Amino acid sequence: DFTPAQLRAFDGRDDDTPVYVALRGEVFDVSAARHFYGPGGGYEMFRGRDASRCLAKMSLEEADLDGPPEDVDRGWPDLDDLDAKDTKILDDWVALFKRKYPVVATL
Repeated sequence: DFTPAQLRAFDGRDDDTPVYVALRGEVFDVSAARHFYGPGGGYEMFRGRDASRCLAKMSLEEADLDGPPEDVDRGWPDLDDLDAKDTKILDDWVALFKRKYPVVATL
């Protein structure tokens, strides 16, 4: 298991460091898609972070990463306020990640 602080170390800052992204408390190794999630990639803001809220809301806003401080302390964001549409979008992202990337830990 990782804490959010530990997850941040897996940001692919160099070629020897894997790139991890968390969704709904599961940590995925997305290193195979470093060109998307690594430094300079279109989704680099997700590297080493929980991207659940961002992906559910299709947001690239920093404020949607990790959730508020009380969520960061718990490990992953409270997503209870997502509406049905956003929840479905997140479900689809989680399913896609599970098909494409290995789960390596939990938050």
